[in-house]
Amino acid sequence: MEARMGNDSAVKEMTVLAEEHARPAFHILLHTGETFPCRADESVFSAMRRANVGGIKSGCQGGGCGICKMRVHRGSVCAFQPMSRAHVTRQEQSENTVLLCCVYPQSDLVLAPADGNRDEFQADSL
Repeated sequence: MEARMGNDSAVKEMTVLAEEHARPAFHILLHTGETFPCRADESVFSAMRRANVGGIKSGCQGGGCGICKMRVHRGSVCAFQPMSRAHVTRQEQSENTVLLCCVYPQSDLVLAPADGNRDEFQADSL
């Protein structure tokens, strides 16, 4: 009976792994030229940290600190939790500025700095 339980456990683990690989992964491109995958059910910030890109190593991950503020230059996202209005105003959000810890990707994305310094970012050349 114990051997069977072990097999059942292995089957469940394989099923979970297969489901994770079956989930769509979107490609995210940063203004630095770095790219990373992000699942549809994962915050862009979590995926960026997992891939060890983007230079942001920590943050509140709850929409309150503003460290992951960026502008979606191309693509679409879906907010799954509120963003602090102290960091992203309604006007900024309407112009595609988001906190990456609060959004899931809905397509491939190109992300730009939110600070308005667009001289550093040449998305069309990437």
